[in-house]
Amino acid sequence: MNLNSENSMMIVSSLFGQKKTFRLIPVTHECIFSEGIYDVDTPALVLFSRATKEQFHMVQKMDDNGFPMLLKNNLKHSDGTQFRKERRTLDTYGEYYILEKSEIELFIETFAFNKEYDYKQYLYPQTVTTVQETPSV
Repeated sequence: MNLNSENSMMIVSSLFGQKKTFRLIPVTHECIFSEGIYDVDTPALVLFSRATKEQFHMVQKMDDNGFPMLLKNNLKHSDGTQFRKERRTLDTYGEYYILEKSEIELFIETFAFNKEYDYKQYLYPQTVTTVQETPSV
């Protein structure tokens, strides 16, 4: 794998939930990330690696027919679920969170080939103030 991934991603407009944002998508096979998205609520740039690693996860336990197995005596887990769970190792993609705006800008300047895209409108949103009209007497 080539670790020189400069200019290997493209910035595109997107939605995250119901809010407008931007995504970074890979444009070369050498890119070490599969995706990036800016979460305007957090605010953070979330990046997903192409590399996988094994991690333990709690998953629903299935019966021989592939249906989730219920807990006995109508018990519930602390999260409110009524299904049996088991610990399994799963291949998981690495996630990276960049929180500092200066570091987000540096990442985009390094990895995005279309740096002229106006991604800063999401990093530094203009606050809209509303003025209430005073009723005339």
